[in-house]
Amino acid sequence: MDWKAARRRNIGYAGLHGAYWMIYCVAVSYAGVLLLARSYSNSEIGVILAAGYILSIILQPLVAGAADRTTRISPVVFLALTALIALLGLVGVFAFRTRSVWLTVSFVLFLATQLVLQPLINAFAFYLERLETPIAYGIARAFGSFTYAVLSVCLGSLVVSRGVGVLSIAAFGSFAILFILLFLFSRDRFDQKPAVPVRKSEALSFSTLVTRYRGFFYLLAGTALLFFGHSLINNFIIQVVRNVGGTSAQMGTLCSFAALLELPAMLLFDRLHRRFTCTQMAKFAAVFFLVKIILVFFARSIPALFIAQSFQALSFAVLIPATVRYVDEMLSPADANKGQAYATATMMIGNIFSSAVGGILIDRIAVRGALVVGIAVTVTGTLTVLFGMKAPKKAAK
Repeated sequence: MDWKAARRRNIGYAGLHGAYWMIYCVAVSYAGVLLLARSYSNSEIGVILAAGYILSIILQPLVAGAADRTTRISPVVFLALTALIALLGLVGVFAFRTRSVWLTVSFVLFLATQLVLQPLINAFAFYLERLETPIAYGIARAFGSFTYAVLSVCLGSLVVSRGVGVLSIAAFGSFAILFILLFLFSRDRFDQKPAVPVRKSEALSFSTLVTRYRGFFYLLAGTALLFFGHSLINNFIIQVVRNVGGTSAQMGTLCSFAALLELPAMLLFDRLHRRFTCTQMAKFAAVFFLVKIILVFFARSIPALFIAQSFQALSFAVLIPATVRYVDEMLSPADANKGQAYATATMMIGNIFSSAVGGILIDRIAVRGALVVGIAVTVTGTLTVLFGMKAPKKAAK
Protein backbone atom coordinates (compact mmCIF):
# COMPACT_ATOMS: atom_id res chain seq x y z
CA MET A 1 0.00 0.00 0.00
CA ASP A 2 1.23 3.49 -0.90
CA TRP A 3 0.80 5.30 2.42
CA LYS A 4 1.84 8.63 0.95
CA ALA A 5 -0.93 8.41 -1.64
CA ALA A 6 -3.38 7.24 1.02
CA ARG A 7 -2.60 10.26 3.20
CA ARG A 8 -2.95 12.61 0.23
CA ARG A 9 -6.30 11.10 -0.73
CA ASN A 10 -7.59 11.30 2.85
CA ILE A 11 -6.68 14.99 2.98
CA GLY A 12 -8.34 15.57 -0.39
CA TYR A 13 -11.45 13.63 0.61
CA ALA A 14 -11.75 15.62 3.85
CA GLY A 15 -11.43 18.76 1.73
CA LEU A 16 -14.35 17.62 -0.44
CA HIS A 17 -16.51 17.36 2.66
CA GLY A 18 -15.29 20.75 3.83
CA ALA A 19 -16.20 22.43 0.55
CA TYR A 20 -19.52 20.61 0.26
CA TRP A 21 -20.75 21.49 3.74
CA MET A 22 -19.88 25.15 3.21
CA ILE A 23 -22.09 25.07 0.10
CA TYR A 24 -24.79 23.33 2.16
CA CYS A 25 -24.50 26.07 4.80
CA VAL A 26 -25.47 28.71 2.26
CA ALA A 27 -28.07 26.60 0.44
CA VAL A 28 -29.96 25.31 3.50
CA SER A 29 -29.05 27.10 6.73
CA TYR A 30 -29.13 30.57 5.18
CA ALA A 31 -31.96 29.88 2.76
CA GLY A 32 -34.47 31.54 5.06
CA VAL A 33 -32.25 34.59 5.53
CA LEU A 34 -31.71 34.97 1.77
CA LEU A 35 -35.32 34.44 0.73
CA LEU A 36 -36.78 36.62 3.49
CA ALA A 37 -34.49 39.40 2.25
CA ARG A 38 -35.93 38.85 -1.25
CA SER A 39 -39.49 39.42 0.09
CA TYR A 40 -40.67 35.79 0.25
CA SER A 41 -43.09 34.80 3.05
CA ASN A 42 -42.49 31.93 5.47
CA SER A 43 -45.05 29.79 3.62
CA GLU A 44 -43.42 30.53 0.25
CA ILE A 45 -39.98 29.69 1.66
CA GLY A 46 -41.35 26.37 2.87
CA VAL A 47 -42.78 25.55 -0.55
CA ILE A 48 -39.50 26.48 -2.28
CA LEU A 49 -37.46 24.30 0.08
CA ALA A 50 -39.92 21.43 -0.31
CA ALA A 51 -39.70 21.71 -4.11
CA GLY A 52 -35.91 21.55 -3.94
CA TYR A 53 -36.01 18.48 -1.70
CA ILE A 54 -38.58 16.75 -3.93
CA LEU A 55 -36.46 17.37 -7.01
CA SER A 56 -33.39 16.03 -5.18
CA ILE A 57 -35.25 12.83 -4.27
CA ILE A 58 -36.16 12.32 -7.93
CA LEU A 59 -32.63 13.02 -9.11
CA GLN A 60 -30.61 11.16 -6.45
CA PRO A 61 -31.54 7.56 -7.39
CA LEU A 62 -31.29 8.39 -11.11
CA VAL A 63 -27.87 10.02 -10.83
CA ALA A 64 -26.58 7.44 -8.36
CA GLY A 65 -27.84 4.55 -10.51
CA ALA A 66 -26.07 6.03 -13.52
CA ALA A 67 -22.89 6.44 -11.42
CA ASP A 68 -23.09 2.76 -10.39
CA ARG A 69 -23.59 1.55 -13.96
CA THR A 70 -21.22 3.74 -15.93
CA THR A 71 -17.76 2.56 -16.85
CA ARG A 72 -16.92 5.41 -19.20
CA ILE A 73 -17.09 8.26 -16.67
CA SER A 74 -14.97 8.16 -13.53
CA PRO A 75 -16.53 9.00 -10.13
CA VAL A 76 -14.45 12.19 -10.04
CA VAL A 77 -15.83 13.42 -13.37
CA PHE A 78 -19.34 12.43 -12.30
CA LEU A 79 -18.98 14.54 -9.17
CA ALA A 80 -17.63 17.47 -11.19
CA LEU A 81 -20.53 17.38 -13.69
CA THR A 82 -23.10 17.31 -10.89
CA ALA A 83 -21.34 20.18 -9.10
CA LEU A 84 -21.33 22.18 -12.34
CA ILE A 85 -25.12 21.93 -12.62
CA ALA A 86 -25.45 23.08 -8.99
CA LEU A 87 -23.17 26.01 -9.79
CA LEU A 88 -25.42 27.04 -12.68
CA GLY A 89 -28.35 27.14 -10.28
CA LEU A 90 -26.32 29.29 -7.89
CA VAL A 91 -25.52 31.74 -10.71
CA GLY A 92 -29.27 32.17 -11.24
CA VAL A 93 -29.91 32.72 -7.52
CA PHE A 94 -27.62 35.73 -7.43
CA ALA A 95 -28.33 36.96 -10.96
CA PHE A 96 -32.05 37.44 -10.19
CA ARG A 97 -32.04 39.81 -7.23
CA THR A 98 -35.77 40.34 -6.77
CA ARG A 99 -38.62 37.99 -5.96
CA SER A 100 -39.58 36.26 -9.21
CA VAL A 101 -40.33 32.95 -10.90
CA TRP A 102 -36.77 32.83 -12.23
CA LEU A 103 -35.26 33.31 -8.78
CA THR A 104 -37.53 30.58 -7.42
CA VAL A 105 -36.56 28.15 -10.20
CA SER A 106 -32.86 28.94 -9.77
CA PHE A 107 -32.95 28.38 -6.02
CA VAL A 108 -34.83 25.07 -6.39
CA LEU A 109 -32.25 23.88 -8.93
CA PHE A 110 -29.33 24.99 -6.75
CA LEU A 111 -30.76 23.35 -3.61
CA ALA A 112 -31.67 20.07 -5.34
CA THR A 113 -28.43 19.51 -7.24
CA GLN A 114 -26.16 20.35 -4.31
CA LEU A 115 -28.11 17.77 -2.29
CA VAL A 116 -27.47 15.21 -5.06
CA LEU A 117 -23.74 15.73 -4.44
CA GLN A 118 -24.04 14.46 -0.89
CA PRO A 119 -24.52 10.69 -1.53
CA LEU A 120 -21.98 10.80 -4.35
CA ILE A 121 -19.33 12.23 -2.02
CA ASN A 122 -20.23 9.64 0.64
CA ALA A 123 -19.95 6.77 -1.85
CA PHE A 124 -16.65 8.13 -3.18
CA ALA A 125 -15.02 7.16 0.13
CA PHE A 126 -15.86 3.50 -0.38
CA TYR A 127 -14.74 3.65 -4.02
CA LEU A 128 -11.33 4.76 -2.72
CA GLU A 129 -11.34 1.97 -0.13
CA ARG A 130 -11.92 -0.60 -2.86
CA LEU A 131 -8.74 0.77 -4.42
CA GLU A 132 -6.95 -0.20 -1.21
CA THR A 133 -6.92 3.35 0.13
CA PRO A 134 -8.26 3.31 3.72
CA ILE A 135 -10.45 6.37 4.25
CA ALA A 136 -11.17 7.82 7.70
CA TYR A 137 -14.76 8.76 6.89
CA GLY A 138 -15.54 10.03 10.39
CA ILE A 139 -12.62 12.45 10.31
CA ALA A 140 -13.53 13.68 6.83
CA ARG A 141 -17.17 14.22 7.82
CA ALA A 142 -16.04 15.98 11.00
CA PHE A 143 -13.96 18.35 8.91
CA GLY A 144 -17.13 19.12 6.95
CA SER A 145 -18.91 20.03 10.18
CA PHE A 146 -15.94 22.18 11.21
CA THR A 147 -15.92 24.20 7.97
CA TYR A 148 -19.71 24.53 8.20
CA ALA A 149 -19.35 25.87 11.74
CA VAL A 150 -16.66 28.39 10.83
CA LEU A 151 -18.55 29.66 7.79
CA SER A 152 -21.86 29.81 9.65
CA VAL A 153 -20.59 32.00 12.46
CA CYS A 154 -18.77 34.29 10.01
CA LEU A 155 -21.82 34.67 7.79
CA GLY A 156 -24.04 35.41 10.77
CA SER A 157 -22.06 38.54 11.55
CA LEU A 158 -21.36 39.52 7.95
CA VAL A 159 -25.01 39.32 6.88
CA VAL A 160 -25.91 41.77 9.65
CA SER A 161 -23.13 44.22 8.73
CA ARG A 162 -22.84 43.76 4.94
CA GLY A 163 -26.16 42.26 3.81
CA VAL A 164 -27.09 39.01 2.06
CA GLY A 165 -24.67 39.70 -0.78
CA VAL A 166 -21.90 38.05 1.25
CA LEU A 167 -23.71 34.73 0.78
CA SER A 168 -22.83 34.75 -2.91
CA ILE A 169 -19.13 35.27 -2.17
CA ALA A 170 -19.16 32.37 0.29
CA ALA A 171 -21.01 30.05 -2.08
CA PHE A 172 -18.89 30.76 -5.16
CA GLY A 173 -15.70 30.47 -3.08
CA SER A 174 -16.81 27.08 -1.76
CA PHE A 175 -17.51 25.82 -5.27
CA ALA A 176 -14.07 27.00 -6.37
CA ILE A 177 -12.45 24.91 -3.62
CA LEU A 178 -14.57 21.89 -4.58
CA PHE A 179 -13.57 22.07 -8.25
CA ILE A 180 -9.88 22.51 -7.39
CA LEU A 181 -9.96 19.37 -5.23
CA LEU A 182 -11.80 17.39 -7.91
CA PHE A 183 -9.21 18.52 -10.44
CA LEU A 184 -6.42 17.25 -8.17
CA PHE A 185 -8.23 13.91 -7.78
CA SER A 186 -8.58 13.69 -11.57
CA ARG A 187 -4.79 13.96 -11.89
CA ASP A 188 -4.25 11.18 -9.36
CA ARG A 189 -3.39 7.76 -10.71
CA PHE A 190 -6.33 5.43 -10.00
CA ASP A 191 -4.75 2.61 -11.96
CA GLN A 192 -5.18 -0.14 -9.38
CA LYS A 193 -7.83 -2.77 -9.81
CA PRO A 194 -10.47 -2.79 -7.07
CA ALA A 195 -9.41 -5.01 -4.17
CA VAL A 196 -12.92 -6.48 -4.18
CA PRO A 197 -14.49 -7.47 -7.49
CA VAL A 198 -17.58 -5.38 -8.17
CA ARG A 199 -20.32 -7.12 -10.04
CA LYS A 200 -22.93 -5.47 -12.20
CA SER A 201 -25.49 -3.38 -10.33
CA GLU A 202 -28.68 -5.24 -9.39
CA ALA A 203 -30.75 -2.09 -9.99
CA LEU A 204 -31.65 -1.89 -6.32
CA SER A 205 -35.38 -1.19 -6.21
CA PHE A 206 -37.59 -0.12 -3.33
CA SER A 207 -39.28 -3.54 -3.21
CA THR A 208 -35.87 -5.24 -3.05
CA LEU A 209 -34.93 -2.89 -0.25
CA VAL A 210 -38.02 -3.79 1.77
CA THR A 211 -37.81 -7.57 1.30
CA ARG A 212 -34.05 -8.16 1.43
CA TYR A 213 -32.94 -5.43 3.83
CA ARG A 214 -35.90 -5.09 6.19
CA GLY A 215 -33.80 -3.65 9.00
CA PHE A 216 -32.45 -1.03 6.63
CA PHE A 217 -36.00 -0.17 5.56
CA TYR A 218 -37.04 0.58 9.14
CA LEU A 219 -33.96 2.74 9.58
CA LEU A 220 -34.93 4.71 6.46
CA ALA A 221 -38.55 5.08 7.56
CA GLY A 222 -37.54 6.16 11.05
CA THR A 223 -34.94 8.56 9.70
CA ALA A 224 -37.51 10.28 7.48
CA LEU A 225 -39.69 10.88 10.53
CA LEU A 226 -36.79 12.00 12.71
CA PHE A 227 -35.68 14.48 10.08
CA PHE A 228 -39.10 16.10 10.03
CA GLY A 229 -38.49 17.60 13.46
CA HIS A 230 -34.76 18.07 12.85
CA SER A 231 -35.41 19.97 9.61
CA LEU A 232 -38.24 21.95 11.13
CA ILE A 233 -35.62 23.49 13.42
CA ASN A 234 -32.86 23.84 10.81
CA ASN A 235 -34.91 25.09 7.86
CA PHE A 236 -36.64 27.71 10.00
CA ILE A 237 -33.79 28.38 12.40
CA ILE A 238 -33.98 32.15 11.87
CA GLN A 239 -37.66 32.07 12.88
CA VAL A 240 -36.85 29.91 15.94
CA VAL A 241 -34.10 32.30 17.00
CA ARG A 242 -36.22 35.42 16.47
CA ASN A 243 -39.02 33.78 18.46
CA VAL A 244 -36.86 34.04 21.59
CA GLY A 245 -35.59 37.53 20.75
CA GLY A 246 -32.43 36.58 18.84
CA THR A 247 -30.76 38.03 15.72
CA SER A 248 -29.16 36.73 12.52
CA ALA A 249 -25.73 36.99 14.13
CA GLN A 250 -26.88 34.83 17.05
CA MET A 251 -28.40 32.39 14.57
CA GLY A 252 -25.03 32.01 12.87
CA THR A 253 -23.31 31.44 16.20
CA LEU A 254 -25.95 28.90 17.21
CA CYS A 255 -25.53 26.93 13.95
CA SER A 256 -21.76 27.06 14.35
CA PHE A 257 -22.01 25.85 17.94
CA ALA A 258 -24.14 22.86 16.97
CA ALA A 259 -21.82 21.95 14.10
CA LEU A 260 -18.70 22.12 16.30
CA LEU A 261 -20.32 19.76 18.79
CA GLU A 262 -20.67 17.21 15.99
CA LEU A 263 -16.89 16.90 15.78
CA PRO A 264 -16.17 14.57 18.74
CA ALA A 265 -18.67 11.89 17.70
CA MET A 266 -17.59 12.01 14.07
CA LEU A 267 -13.87 12.07 14.83
CA LEU A 268 -14.27 9.12 17.20
CA PHE A 269 -16.76 7.24 15.03
CA ASP A 270 -14.33 4.58 13.83
CA ARG A 271 -13.33 3.87 17.42
CA LEU A 272 -16.97 3.78 18.55
CA HIS A 273 -17.76 1.44 15.67
CA ARG A 274 -15.30 -1.09 17.07
CA ARG A 275 -17.36 -1.25 20.27
CA PHE A 276 -20.91 -0.70 19.05
CA THR A 277 -22.80 -1.76 15.94
CA CYS A 278 -24.30 0.76 13.55
CA THR A 279 -27.74 -0.46 14.64
CA GLN A 280 -27.01 0.30 18.30
CA MET A 281 -25.66 3.75 17.47
CA ALA A 282 -28.67 4.59 15.28
CA LYS A 283 -31.08 3.68 18.09
CA PHE A 284 -29.06 5.73 20.56
CA ALA A 285 -29.16 8.74 18.23
CA ALA A 286 -32.91 8.41 17.64
CA VAL A 287 -33.63 8.94 21.33
CA PHE A 288 -31.62 12.14 21.42
CA PHE A 289 -33.34 13.55 18.33
CA LEU A 290 -36.46 13.51 20.49
CA VAL A 291 -34.69 15.03 23.50
CA LYS A 292 -33.34 17.85 21.37
CA ILE A 293 -36.63 18.99 19.82
CA ILE A 294 -38.38 18.86 23.21
CA LEU A 295 -35.71 21.14 24.67
CA VAL A 296 -36.04 23.52 21.70
CA PHE A 297 -39.79 23.69 22.39
CA PHE A 298 -39.23 24.65 26.03
CA ALA A 299 -36.46 27.17 25.24
CA ARG A 300 -37.36 30.76 26.09
CA SER A 301 -33.96 32.38 25.54
CA ILE A 302 -30.85 32.15 23.38
CA PRO A 303 -28.86 30.34 26.14
CA ALA A 304 -31.66 27.75 26.37
CA LEU A 305 -31.46 27.21 22.60
CA PHE A 306 -27.71 26.63 22.94
CA ILE A 307 -28.40 23.94 25.55
CA ALA A 308 -30.95 22.29 23.26
CA GLN A 309 -28.63 22.42 20.26
CA SER A 310 -25.85 20.76 22.28
CA PHE A 311 -27.73 17.48 21.83
CA GLN A 312 -26.74 17.65 18.17
CA ALA A 313 -23.60 15.86 19.37
CA LEU A 314 -25.62 12.80 20.45
CA SER A 315 -28.23 12.74 17.68
CA PHE A 316 -27.31 13.97 14.20
CA ALA A 317 -23.56 13.56 14.76
CA VAL A 318 -24.00 9.88 15.61
CA LEU A 319 -26.74 8.97 13.14
CA ILE A 320 -25.10 10.34 9.98
CA PRO A 321 -21.80 8.38 10.00
CA ALA A 322 -23.59 5.31 11.39
CA THR A 323 -26.05 5.37 8.47
CA VAL A 324 -23.33 5.93 5.85
CA ARG A 325 -21.23 3.04 7.19
CA TYR A 326 -24.33 0.85 7.62
CA VAL A 327 -25.15 1.21 3.92
CA ASP A 328 -21.62 0.18 2.95
CA GLU A 329 -21.75 -2.86 5.25
CA MET A 330 -25.17 -4.10 4.22
CA LEU A 331 -25.38 -3.47 0.49
CA SER A 332 -23.38 -4.86 -2.38
CA PRO A 333 -20.56 -2.62 -3.68
CA ALA A 334 -22.36 -2.60 -7.02
CA ASP A 335 -25.20 -0.70 -5.34
CA ALA A 336 -23.01 1.64 -3.28
CA ASN A 337 -24.08 4.92 -4.87
CA LYS A 338 -27.75 3.99 -5.03
CA GLY A 339 -27.76 2.75 -1.43
CA GLN A 340 -26.28 6.04 -0.26
CA ALA A 341 -28.84 7.86 -2.41
CA TYR A 342 -31.73 6.00 -0.74
CA ALA A 343 -30.32 6.91 2.68
CA THR A 344 -29.97 10.56 1.75
CA ALA A 345 -33.35 10.62 0.01
CA THR A 346 -35.19 9.49 3.14
CA MET A 347 -33.65 12.37 5.06
CA MET A 348 -34.86 14.63 2.27
CA ILE A 349 -38.39 13.26 2.66
CA GLY A 350 -38.38 14.56 6.23
CA ASN A 351 -37.06 17.85 4.89
CA ILE A 352 -39.81 18.02 2.29
CA PHE A 353 -42.67 17.65 4.72
CA SER A 354 -41.15 19.92 7.33
CA SER A 355 -40.47 22.56 4.67
CA ALA A 356 -43.90 22.33 3.06
CA VAL A 357 -45.79 22.21 6.35
CA GLY A 358 -43.42 24.15 8.60
CA GLY A 359 -43.80 27.55 6.96
CA ILE A 360 -47.60 27.25 6.95
CA LEU A 361 -47.63 26.12 10.59
CA ILE A 362 -45.41 29.00 11.66
CA ASP A 363 -47.62 31.51 9.84
CA ARG A 364 -50.80 30.06 11.38
CA ILE A 365 -49.92 28.69 14.84
CA ALA A 366 -46.51 30.31 15.44
CA VAL A 367 -43.16 28.66 16.12
CA ARG A 368 -44.16 26.84 19.32
CA GLY A 369 -47.23 25.32 17.68
CA ALA A 370 -45.11 24.06 14.81
CA LEU A 371 -42.67 22.50 17.27
CA VAL A 372 -45.51 20.57 18.94
CA VAL A 373 -46.24 18.93 15.58
CA GLY A 374 -42.51 18.26 15.17
CA ILE A 375 -42.36 16.54 18.57
CA ALA A 376 -45.28 14.24 17.69
CA VAL A 377 -43.64 13.16 14.40
CA THR A 378 -40.25 12.70 16.10
CA VAL A 379 -41.80 10.41 18.72
CA THR A 380 -43.08 8.19 15.88
CA GLY A 381 -39.66 8.15 14.23
CA THR A 382 -37.89 7.27 17.47
CA LEU A 383 -40.24 4.34 18.11
CA THR A 384 -39.83 3.12 14.51
CA VAL A 385 -36.05 2.97 14.82
CA LEU A 386 -36.06 1.50 18.34
CA PHE A 387 -38.52 -1.31 17.69
CA GLY A 388 -38.36 -1.83 13.94
CA MET A 389 -34.69 -1.62 13.03
CA LYS A 390 -32.76 -4.88 13.10
CA ALA A 391 -29.45 -5.67 11.48
CA PRO A 392 -30.13 -7.49 8.17
CA LYS A 393 -27.89 -10.11 6.65
CA LYS A 394 -24.66 -8.73 5.33
CA ALA A 395 -24.60 -8.53 1.57
CA ALA A 396 -22.11 -10.66 -0.32
CA LYS A 397 -19.13 -8.44 -1.05
